[in-house]
Order: sequence, then structure tokens, then C-alpha cells
Amino acid sequence: MNETSIARQSVPDQVARAILDFLKRNGYEPGDKIPTTKAMCEHFEVGYPTLREAIQQLETLGFVRVRHGSGIYVESLEERLFVANPMEVKLSPKVLLDLIQARKAIEPLAASLAAMWASDEEIERMRETLDRAASHIHDDRSLRASNMDFHAQVAQSSGNLVFGQIMTVLTQFFAKEQEAILAIHAGRDQDHQEHVAIFEAIERRDPIEAQQLMTDHLEGVEEVLRRYFAAKR
Repeated sequence: MNETSIARQSVPDQVARAILDFLKRNGYEPGDKIPTTKAMCEHFEVGYPTLREAIQQLETLGFVRVRHGSGIYVESLEERLFVANPMEVKLSPKVLLDLIQARKAIEPLAASLAAMWASDEEIERMRETLDRAASHIHDDRSLRASNMDFHAQVAQSSGNLVFGQIMTVLTQFFAKEQEAILAIHAGRDQDHQEHVAIFEAIERRDPIEAQQLMTDHLEGVEEVLRRYFAAKR
């Protein structure tokens, strides 16, 4: 590999950093739609392949989200301490159950803190996410995404940046866990109602209730997973 190829490979990294700086400097917030790829190619004076690679890097790091047919939206502009493996991986039952235990150590406290510190805007985003989940209750893919968004939003609303970033990463691994829950008869409705109850406790600013409801919810998820994996043996 020669110096030219190394320099060429570094260009998308530089563009990704320039885009991130641009978004921060211009006051973009989570949920905001960023300029079109055409506009950004012109602004940063790069070709589409380079820009596409830069955007992919930003999406992998959780700074933006690409919604095909709609555009590119800001996810979070906080600096990342943790990054999920962007490769598609199949996790063993043991690892998934260990991840649930990790979530049980984090999410109840995060829910309690969210009840104390979540802003009105953060509460409104959680409400919108749950409304979206309700409207897609029979669409497994959309429901799964909404459910994971809700859990990440609760952690992000705790005021603890580390909790928020850990949960953003962990929720990316839980497609199989959600498939297991949705496979249980009436599981999707119960799961959604538990999310609503957690949200309502946060909205009421009741940290004790929010913490207990999140604990109960995750223990239920863990039990469903154990039954699911036992049945597959």
C-alpha cells in the first residue's frame, strides 16, 4: 500500500469530521434534517462516493441516521465513547442474556434519572416514538426499531451521557431479542403497554415508579428470552 492510497482513504474521514463540525457550528439538533447530498457535495467540494462514505461513517458512529426516501437526520452530536461493531453479527443465547443483565444494571437507574431530569422536548420525543410504535404494532420491523429507540431515548434523557451512549450501542444488538418477544402470542401488545407505563411514570416525574417498572419490564424480557432459547434446544 503506497502513500497515495493512504491519503486517498483518509479523505472520507476528513469530510466526516468537517460535516460534524458544520452541524455543530450551525446549531443542528437531534431530529433535524441535514442538507441534501448534492448540497453537501457542493459545499465541501467532494464527489458523491467520498461523501457517501463519510455519511456512512457518521451513521455507524451514531451521529446521523439515513432514512431512505426521506433524507439524512441528526441522531446525536455528542462525542462517542463507545461504538458498536458495524458488522452484522449473530449473538449466542449466552451473550444476549448477558446483555440483558447489563441492561438491567443500567436502564432502571436511567429511567429513574429520566423521571427527574428529562426535558419537555425529550419527553415529547418519547411520546412520539411510542405513538409510532402503536401505529406499527403489527409491522415487526418498524415496531422493533421504535421499541429500541424508546429504550435508547430513556437512557439519553437521564442526563448521563455514558448511559445514553452505552444504550445506543447495546440496543443495536437486540434485533434477535425483539424477534423473540414479538414471536410470543400477544407479546407485542404487552411489551408496548409496559413501555407506555414506564413513559407515564417518567412524564409524572416519579423516579421510584419509573425505576421499578423498568426493572419489571426487563425481567419479563429476560424470562421470555430464557423460554425462547430453551424451546429452540
